Amino acid sequence: MGETMGELGLAFLKLMKFENQEASYNSQKARAADIKNVATATVKASRLYRELNAQTVKHLDRSSALLTVQTLLTELSSLHSRAEKLDTASSKIFGGDRNRKGEELKEAIKVTEDAKSCAIREYERIKVQNCNIQLRNSLVKALLPGLDRLKDTRAGRNLANKILDLASPRRR
Repeated sequence: MGETMGELGLAFLKLMKFENQEASYNSQKARAADIKNVATATVKASRLYRELNAQTVKHLDRSSALLTVQTLLTELSSLHSRAEKLDTASSKIFGGDRNRKGEELKEAIKVTEDAKSCAIREYERIKVQNCNIQLRNSLVKALLPGLDRLKDTRAGRNLANKILDLASPRRR
């Protein structure tokens, strides 16, 4: 959606440029101004859609990782309860069947715990990455006022230097 809106906005900008070049009446100039407003709004909407898509992907990654962790925890709990039931019923089951089922459950528990550990690490990585992005954004927001002040100070100095250059007599 964002790509389409961006292309539409650029097409409107090209149309506006053509209208401005060919405009001979006030109505054509007014239409060109209206087209420029529509083009600007369309390009801004395109940028918003792109940002929305990026945010959605970020939140879906985290939600998906959390769902994976929760699913594995539930499966692990189920396997542990099955193992406990097998242990309590072990007095009724004799022979290799009980041992085979016990070994299969232990192996399934081990594999599920490994998968759970990997899923938790992935979820934590995504959380840290999201926190780093938020921290970086807050730092940039905190630095922007200082940057504005610095630009204002430099602009004032440059203006003062130009005034001094103009005011001082030139030597030839």
